[in-house]
Amino acid sequence: MKNKDVNKAVRQAFERATPDVLDGVLLECGSRKGTVIVMSEKKKLHWGAKLAAMAAMLALIIGIGFGAGVYRLEHKVVSTVSLDVNPGVELRVNRQERVLEVLPLNKEAQEILQDMDLKGSQLNVAVNAVIGAMVRNGYITEISNSVLISVDGENDASARALQEKLTLEVSRILDAQSFAGAVLSQTVEAEEALKTKAEKYNITLGKANLIDQIVQEEEQYTFESMARLTIHQLTLILAEKKLAADKIQNVDTIGTPSEKGYIGREAAKAAAVEHAGLESWQVENARVELDFDKGAIVYEVEFCADGWEYEYEINAEDGTVLSGEKEFTGQEQLPVQPPSGDIGEETAVEIALQHAGLPMDQIDWMDCQRVEEDGKTCYEVHFRAGVWEYEYEISAYSLTILDWEKQQVYEITPVVPPVSDK
Repeated sequence: MKNKDVNKAVRQAFERATPDVLDGVLLECGSRKGTVIVMSEKKKLHWGAKLAAMAAMLALIIGIGFGAGVYRLEHKVVSTVSLDVNPGVELRVNRQERVLEVLPLNKEAQEILQDMDLKGSQLNVAVNAVIGAMVRNGYITEISNSVLISVDGENDASARALQEKLTLEVSRILDAQSFAGAVLSQTVEAEEALKTKAEKYNITLGKANLIDQIVQEEEQYTFESMARLTIHQLTLILAEKKLAADKIQNVDTIGTPSEKGYIGREAAKAAAVEHAGLESWQVENARVELDFDKGAIVYEVEFCADGWEYEYEINAEDGTVLSGEKEFTGQEQLPVQPPSGDIGEETAVEIALQHAGLPMDQIDWMDCQRVEEDGKTCYEVHFRAGVWEYEYEISAYSLTILDWEKQQVYEITPVVPPVSDK
């Protein structure tokens, strides 16, 4: 309540406590014109009336103060809740979880909030409305099903309790859709350094806090590059690295982030194996991991094939081979599950060339024969590359290199300087 309102209330209390007798006095004077009236000493107000007036004023002042206090409490922000997908929305609430202010933090958020007036509504109602709008506008889908909830509160215990309650609420909302959601939630503290980063990259305080913790644990990432990722992409990385479970504190997850927007791990492995010029049955110890590199979500593919280790980076959206390298380990690593039946001459030649570390375009001549002797069936592969000649025996049914030999077939003639006549 403002000062002028307080003064007005006090003045009205005085007027009610002091009787207005002016009109009666004037009337009496009019009826006694020309009469001499003897003025006696003014009768003092009885002490009881004074006490009553003072009590009334005191009660009024206390009431005014109490009302002002209640007003301040009801309009004081005690918690800020951020809802992040790609649209970022902040809901500022009082101690009764009533929304005092709604802040859209980017253009997408302004679009989904333009027809909604959430000020004065209960927090759970506002959260339902915002999440529902994100679903209707295609920001939360079966392909991109992740939501980040962040709570910044005056009290750590109450902030944590609110975080847990909202996590269950949003999870329930998404479960009512035709797809399951992945809900990531955390409590945050509005430190100045974090506020500066959030303002610089135009993201919520919650998203800034999450990225900050990821960068601290994974040094290959930068804050700037990760700020461009969506919440769904960040959730995928968190799940892949198991950061929320093992390393990052005060972060909870419910549900699994969807990979349906990407080619998938098997397709990424197939793209790498094809680029290496191999067949899937030749590959063992394969490992595929989702990661982030140079502004893109990628699959990192690693595998071994007959003495070589391969490492590939595949674009997760379209399967493009971004990089690849191989290293010879010096050990024969044969496929664990060979095909049934005879492998054929072409496969036997591929196995021999891979073991030798030579491509076909460097071979001067090649011969391959299927041989049966001493109770075994094998392919004898014989080829030459430069001054070297190779001989291999490859099992026709197990893909095993039974024997191999490499030898120099002729000497390189040294250059002899001419003999002087002198």
